Amino acid sequence: MIKFEGEYFANSGEVSRDYDTKHEVDVIEECIHRYSRIPIKRVLEIACGPSPNLKELVQRGYEYTGLDINGSMVNYIRKKYNSLRDKTTFIVVDMRNFSIEKKADLVFLMGGSYLLDSCVEFNYSNEEDNTEWTLENNESKIKARISSKVIDKVNQLWEHRLNVDIQEKGKEMYFESADITKVIFPQEFLLLIEKTKKFEFVGWWNNWNVNEPMEKAKKIERPLILVRRI
Repeated sequence: MIKFEGEYFANSGEVSRDYDTKHEVDVIEECIHRYSRIPIKRVLEIACGPSPNLKELVQRGYEYTGLDINGSMVNYIRKKYNSLRDKTTFIVVDMRNFSIEKKADLVFLMGGSYLLDSCVEFNYSNEEDNTEWTLENNESKIKARISSKVIDKVNQLWEHRLNVDIQEKGKEMYFESADITKVIFPQEFLLLIEKTKKFEFVGWWNNWNVNEPMEKAKKIERPLILVRRI
């Protein structure tokens, strides 16, 4: 279930922390160099949100397709990246059932090869987790809080909440979302991949660092997983 309070606006998706998109695309290309068996020319981002890596990917010569279920978000990024429209395609669609006109060589989900960002729960000893951060510029201030807690251990259900306070051009807005998700644990994920018979597991690393495998991670942060289509 998702609940919204206050005015929602498309670019609230950019409340995500100020990640280094150049570094992230460097990591994507390192995965391509090490593990891809085909040339990568066209990339697909599932649940793309504000598409923070789009510009860097296009500048490096890739064609980009982004899909998201939120029509307002897709309209926003179409306008934002209008100057790159010859190399980009955006689709409003549910990620559970969709098709695209041109096949993608690389698919990534940030929330060919498939690159998965933080989709498996490695830090499962925590029954509750809270994180908050603030972003500011000359016109706006955004304070975000993410909280997660276990509500059903047997069925591996967690409740996730996102609270965002926004001050922009003299206006104050508040946005809240809440949903319940099933947590996937590492060995469970490997078993699922094996049973599909469509993918093979390539590797997983901590904090977008392909030189830090999860097995050696001391502090779990943004686990990155790579699987390859057989």
